[in-house]
Amino acid sequence: MVTLKQIAKEVGVSQVTVSNVLNGKNRNVRREAAKRAELIRSVAARLGYRPHGAARAMRSRKSNMVGLLVEAHPLAYETILGITEGLDHAGYLTVLSYFKAVVDRTAGKNSIGGRIFRENIVDGAIIANISDFNYGRVENSLPPHRIIIESNFWHPERCIRRDEVNAGWSAAQGGYQAGYRKLLYVERNNHNDLYCYADRWAGVSRFAEEHGLGVERLQYPIFPNPDIRIPKGKVTADTAVIVSDAYFVLPVEHCMEQQGMVWGRDYGLICTDDSNEFSVSWPELARVSFNRYEMGYQAAQMLSQILANPDAPCPSQMVRGRFIKGSTIRSA
Repeated sequence: MVTLKQIAKEVGVSQVTVSNVLNGKNRNVRREAAKRAELIRSVAARLGYRPHGAARAMRSRKSNMVGLLVEAHPLAYETILGITEGLDHAGYLTVLSYFKAVVDRTAGKNSIGGRIFRENIVDGAIIANISDFNYGRVENSLPPHRIIIESNFWHPERCIRRDEVNAGWSAAQGGYQAGYRKLLYVERNNHNDLYCYADRWAGVSRFAEEHGLGVERLQYPIFPNPDIRIPKGKVTADTAVIVSDAYFVLPVEHCMEQQGMVWGRDYGLICTDDSNEFSVSWPELARVSFNRYEMGYQAAQMLSQILANPDAPCPSQMVRGRFIKGSTIRSA
């Protein structure tokens, strides 16, 4: 293994100088210093020098790792990508772990995913898609520097999530502006009480109340298989069917298709949620779309700012989506 001493001997400088250069601590204010630093890096690369991460972490008391904790249900991959790239640009490695590994010490005791939180290996954490109850179960195992994303837990600082009340409102408004005067809201009945479902319905019902629209709410199971049976005759040409989430919208469309009804012609179809696949497979769908990548990147920036200055304020962020008027609703 190549050492700092070997590099220092070949370049003709001290080990301290080599260490400072390879750890980015040199100032390079003079031309001679900059040339020497470049020579040190060149020699280190030629000799195959590899930094000792564990030793560096011991010296700096930082691991330059951030834990991303998610529950069992999936977090949109765009959000994970945004978090990972945002942390990478800030100089941190993302370590993905799951809720069970942290909370269940018996099952997770040999899991590195659980240990990184319990043993304070990571510098900070981003907690995603977690309920209030489960957050309380893991809170004492988490590092003090953390961001909560896409979760029920909400605080004036250090949280970020989608504005789902506005998403429901925007979906209802899109139907209203297209000329529909009846709203039928269809959602899954086993959604683990995640904030987004209640908030979407709150936005739809609030818009309906303020604009004097008729609105009805139907709930159906989605697991193990969707079982949607909207009564025949309930949906008319004056009805906008608003679906709660992207996983549910295709089964709803299939149910209406079996009744001989076509979206855009016989009824309106709107989704309060979006999926990256829809931009390719179903761009015609009227829906509320969020930039999940950008939200994940923003969460990473918030955490990196906290790690750089723990005492600085970090106000929570509510991210709004945009309504995409597709052809699944008629033109006004």
